[in-house]
Amino acid sequence: MTSMGHNLIESLSEILQIAMMSIMQFALLSWVLVVGAENEIDLLTQRKKIETNEPIKISSSKKFQV
Repeated sequence: MTSMGHNLIESLSEILQIAMMSIMQFALLSWVLVVGAENEIDLLTQRKKIETNEPIKISSSKKFQV
């Protein structure tokens, strides 16, 4: 293989690594935002129940999927 071909393969490999890191960062950020939104919805729901004197269920068995 020529050095030009070798350099091209190395460059493409680096670009692919950067792209994969960006995709993983986006996935992690998306997951964090979804979990945060779910928690915010839970808090708003609890607040509404307090305002309307509805019984509040307290559950410690909430499952997070990774």
